Amino acid sequence: MVVAASAMWWGLGAGGAAAAPPPREGASAATCASVGMVGVDPGTGEVDQWSGGDLATPRHLGATTLVAEGASSARLLAVDAGTGVLFTVGTDGRLRYYTYDAWSGRYIGGAVVGLKWDGVTQLVAGGQGVFYAVSGTGRVLWYRVTSGRWAAGSGTSIGLDARPYGALAGGGDGVLYGVRKDDKRLEQIRTTAATSPTGRWTAPVDTGRTWDDARIVGLGKGVLLGVTASGDVRWYRHTGAQAGKPTWDAKSGTVVGAGFSRYAALAPVDAACGDYSLPLDKSLLARTAYASPHHDYPAVDLPVPVGTPVHVIRGGTITSAGPSGLCGLGVVLQATDGGRYVYCHLSRIEVTAGAAVTTGSVLGLSGNTGHTTGPHLHVGVSSPGGTARCPQTLLLAVYDGATVPAPSALPTSGCFYTQVGSPS
Repeated sequence: MVVAASAMWWGLGAGGAAAAPPPREGASAATCASVGMVGVDPGTGEVDQWSGGDLATPRHLGATTLVAEGASSARLLAVDAGTGVLFTVGTDGRLRYYTYDAWSGRYIGGAVVGLKWDGVTQLVAGGQGVFYAVSGTGRVLWYRVTSGRWAAGSGTSIGLDARPYGALAGGGDGVLYGVRKDDKRLEQIRTTAATSPTGRWTAPVDTGRTWDDARIVGLGKGVLLGVTASGDVRWYRHTGAQAGKPTWDAKSGTVVGAGFSRYAALAPVDAACGDYSLPLDKSLLARTAYASPHHDYPAVDLPVPVGTPVHVIRGGTITSAGPSGLCGLGVVLQATDGGRYVYCHLSRIEVTAGAAVTTGSVLGLSGNTGHTTGPHLHVGVSSPGGTARCPQTLLLAVYDGATVPAPSALPTSGCFYTQVGSPS
């Protein structure tokens, strides 16, 4: 039986960046993985990951990578790569919590944070740190991890009845897919507020497909993976509706992997880096933070606690890394899009000048060095000609999953206060 969070969940840590532990000495930065799946091998307890999948077109899942250990008893698995959190539910009824270590490329920990999870039949990641737990009675409970802590309202029943469905899959951005028990029809359900337990769920919509595969895994943005009884993985993409009729990508059903029948639990890796990444995990700041004006020149200041992992917005080459006057500990990156990206006030730098870095990799930890009025990350962007540009437009496009403008197309004004000395 699933009960309220206050009665069943233990603390997840006190630090503001508990969901993303600081890097270890001597470790190298991890590259940004593409979409794929993770699975638990019941014989070894190892959690394997396959990446190389693509949201826009079917591509074969790549080679196996070990991402966690000690999960031999796991019967359920859910992971939110965007916030660096992985949960398992064991045959012993215990919920275990892992966090992603960007430098080893593994989820570490495994602390028991919940008891009496015997009655939970599914655990589904919904994106942005949201997880849905489904009880045997069909109740669906909402949970959310933010900065290593449970958000207010975690453990709340969201009023969604899962009894008609044999399986649920996450669709991201407040979308769930359900496979009906009676006729295997696939239905889509939406909520008006994914990051709140009070969102209203719409009536189920028929997607026009019968789900015949043994398992269903949701990657977001309409992409689903089906795992057959023989262990083949098939790629599907639900593209919405035209003229009132549901439509699917013509390549739906393409086999992109094999040999998955031996895994006790499977889950999607739900965050692809793509061409751009936010400089901070999306769950840490509201969208409005990326729209805030700077003081007297084009840039943006993002308030986060000291020690928060800072990610590469766009891959490229590090041109400088170290102390730099008012910037404090800073990194300058010449990106492959032609832009020059500046990160200031860090407490720790994990890259060196001349190094090639990938989108989404960690370049250091935020801090309060240099000329500051409090802990924050300063981000600046300039065009190939060296003109300082407003990064807000670019960052908001990354946040929204929209087309990202080139640095040379960003505005040079409208993103800062006109008077020196205004709040930053």
